[in-house]
Amino acid sequence: LRLYIMFIGDFEKTAVMQKDAVKGCARFLDKLIAISEKVVEGKEYSERLSPSIHRTIKKVGDAIEAMKFNTAIAALMTLLNEFSDAPQVNRAEFLTFITLLNPFAPHLTEELYEKYAPKGSFLSVAPWPVYDPAKTVASTVEIAVQVNGKLRATVSLPVDCESQLAIDTALADERVAAAVAGKTIVKTISVKNKIVNIVVKG
Repeated sequence: LRLYIMFIGDFEKTAVMQKDAVKGCARFLDKLIAISEKVVEGKEYSERLSPSIHRTIKKVGDAIEAMKFNTAIAALMTLLNEFSDAPQVNRAEFLTFITLLNPFAPHLTEELYEKYAPKGSFLSVAPWPVYDPAKTVASTVEIAVQVNGKLRATVSLPVDCESQLAIDTALADERVAAAVAGKTIVKTISVKNKIVNIVVKG
């Protein structure tokens, strides 16, 4: 309920209480608990999650200072989804996450912190995570690949890569290859960091 009240809207604006909407915050916390059961050892952020974690530290800190608590919680929900999609989450990543969540869900996060932090330490007095501005920029980006305007795949590319590399990577994807098999490629359109569209006929 505390998390929901913080998430319902901007602090200075009125908002309508919707009891059913509390379930969304409950599911978010349930997902966090489920991930907490699978945390592995690790003292450094993984290469995959590091950019997202550094960006989230910045977003949450800035949002709290601006009293945009709903924005901070939304950023944490996004990061937790990335945790769910990652092969694993390590101790460093998990402790940073629950430290950022602590102002909004202090009781649960303190309990989880006790499980993974050094014995005798308390989250309420733990230092706030620090982000590295250089690491807030992702090195790769997921882009959509369309064939005749229909989404066929998403591929991972280096940020700001050349159009030809984006097109070649898209065509190498097995789902895209199947969609263009036996057809003539009329035109390829690449919008940097966003989409590759392949026009075929036949």
